[in-house]
Amino acid sequence: MFKQLIVCSVFISFLSACGKSSEPSKPSAPKQSFEALINATQLDLQANGSAAVSIAIYQDGDIVYADAFGNKQHGGQQPASKDTLFQIGSTTKMFTSLAVMQLVEDGMVALDDSLTMAVPEIEYLSEQPHDWTEIKISDLMTHQGGFIDAYPDFEAGDTLMDYMTGTFGKTAPLMSDARRFYNYSNPNFSFLGVILERFTQQDYSEYMQASVFEPLGMTRSTFQKERVESDGDYALGVYRDELGNIKGVSTLEEIQQLNAVKPAGIYTWSTPSEVLKMADFLLKGNQSLLADNYRDEITKKQISTQQYGLPLNYGYGIFVDDGFMYDDQWYAEKLWQHGGNRLGYTSMLWILPEKNIAISILSSGTGDDYTRTMIEAIKSVSSLAEPTEIPFSPFDISTFDRHIGVYEGKDITQDITIEITNNGSDLKMVIPEFDALGVPYVQTLQPIAENTFIGQVHGEGFELRFFQTDSNPEQSVYIRNRSFVAIRQGS
Repeated sequence: MFKQLIVCSVFISFLSACGKSSEPSKPSAPKQSFEALINATQLDLQANGSAAVSIAIYQDGDIVYADAFGNKQHGGQQPASKDTLFQIGSTTKMFTSLAVMQLVEDGMVALDDSLTMAVPEIEYLSEQPHDWTEIKISDLMTHQGGFIDAYPDFEAGDTLMDYMTGTFGKTAPLMSDARRFYNYSNPNFSFLGVILERFTQQDYSEYMQASVFEPLGMTRSTFQKERVESDGDYALGVYRDELGNIKGVSTLEEIQQLNAVKPAGIYTWSTPSEVLKMADFLLKGNQSLLADNYRDEITKKQISTQQYGLPLNYGYGIFVDDGFMYDDQWYAEKLWQHGGNRLGYTSMLWILPEKNIAISILSSGTGDDYTRTMIEAIKSVSSLAEPTEIPFSPFDISTFDRHIGVYEGKDITQDITIEITNNGSDLKMVIPEFDALGVPYVQTLQPIAENTFIGQVHGEGFELRFFQTDSNPEQSVYIRNRSFVAIRQGS
């Protein structure tokens, strides 16, 4: 359903809850230098209800601050430290991309190679309107494969290789042609993991440990539950159940591993200081790990994320932006970043390349928002550009008629029909399947740009992005959302 996968935007707030924080461990720099940061962190910890949060700041090649707040477990009494392991979620994607670029440098694969050529054993439905053979390796690293953002019929014992080459393609038809548009989807990176396993003849986790983490100096980072248990210093997450009650994970056994999702970021453990080893590599390079020309491709603007006309882009496994929004204002700061959200964990990694600064924030809470803490972390070691109005692209409401029509698609669980009409200046949608089930939604869409609108289902916001084609620029053909793609009838 729409409410299960909501595209995050400036209009969507994260869940928050009251909580209690413990005293912070001793920071690695004089406490008075970071007073505003510490105050912001304590406020955010309470507002989010996470059990703990850990922060590290990198500047000019060194970690200048590292500290943790809160406890390792919800309701527990053991304080987290700067060395406590957290899960980093989708921040893993930049590490997976680095590993694939190693294969490219070694001549094992090329970015223009097709997925089906690289992994010919992939099984997929032949009777579908979209062509698997057109998907390139570069499409996977830029979320242009056309995949649904789900893993249907996945079972706990399935391996990455067996599931992605067998079950996935036979149960998850492509939602659109490759390279039609950017649409964030985790299976893109699962297929990158398959490519790594096939060409290195190693398990994904083992290859990443030996060829990425250890060369980066990330000696405690891991994908393996056994290593986390042996380490012993780890945080257990906090989440809300279906009734909105706060729940705390009590053992590692409760946390899903799901091998097929690991390359996308479902079971990666690290610390902020170790995550910043990746920032150091992206900023300074390491020829023994990856040649500079291949490293530069990771943070190159490969594809626009097409959000509200803002200068926001995606590289290979990392967002590459010319600014960011905060507190309803725009900061024109060059930014490389990627977050991560897992059940019970949130990650934020921001790299400001022109300032040679990077900050990693890891917390043990679901969907946490530590942006205020991030801003204070930057201010503690540097200055920010003067804020301005958010430079949304201007739009003409007369162009809304191009979106009128009936679109058909499928989300994770069901067929979706979206009927779009234009009532003067208001674009409206009717979803018959939701009407039949009594699902509450708002018919009027809020325009953000000529092709981008915000709707509401169950009181939660989600993005609808309309796309035209080169052959028919005056009529929208696709509606894109992270959880589905709908195509105009008769197209």
